Amino acid sequence: MKTKHTKGPWKHEGYYISDENGKIITTPQNKTREDFANSQLITAAPDSNAANKAFIAGWGHFLDCINFGSSALDAKAIQFMNEIPGQIQAAIAKAEGE
Repeated sequence: MKTKHTKGPWKHEGYYISDENGKIITTPQNKTREDFANSQLITAAPDSNAANKAFIAGWGHFLDCINFGSSALDAKAIQFMNEIPGQIQAAIAKAEGE
């Protein structure tokens, strides 16, 4: 049987992690700087997962558009190139508490 996780988005509230309704879903045993950093990283997991899935979904199409003899980028590929890096950067910033 597969265990399901609490659906994101999650919020980082000090050392605690809560769901989108404010229900605390996990607390650290200690309140160290490492626990604080871990809670930042954990709350970024749903965003990171979504960004990675979007990357994988678009990457195949992107590669299909590449012709080393001549470029054949269409609007969908250009949109992918413009949007996905920003999503990944936002997820990284969230993980780092920015």
